[in-house]
Amino acid sequence: MSDTLTLYSNPMSRGRIARWMLEEVGQPYEVRYLDYGTTL
Repeated sequence: MSDTLTLYSNPMSRGRIARWMLEEVGQPYEVRYLDYGTTL
């Protein structure tokens, strides 16, 4: 099990707020950008 979170976001969404929070608490994470209207 990995300790790194995966943040799924879109550059035009509010995902940047979650990213800012992860930076503030020092949690390791990776970002995967998705286009609107697509599925995983």
